[in-house]
Amino acid sequence: SVEICYEQPINILNRLKIAYPKFVNDTRGIGLMCAIEIKNASINNSFITKFFKDLDLLGYWVSSVLLERENIRVIP
Repeated sequence: SVEICYEQPINILNRLKIAYPKFVNDTRGIGLMCAIEIKNASINNSFITKFFKDLDLLGYWVSSVLLERENIRVIP
């Protein structure tokens, strides 16, 4: 139904927020227009994160991880 499709994306993001409170600061949105806010301090700890951040490709890396692990497609 339309209500399920309307609420499903934000519910998935809210589950991510609950599962990874050290990394996800906030989730918000309506329908397919959703956003996830990642805590800056949490993404600066690993070498790979610093590497992609220095290359200005961090958004692409995060979006690929979300697609691979959680099956969530995002635009970086």
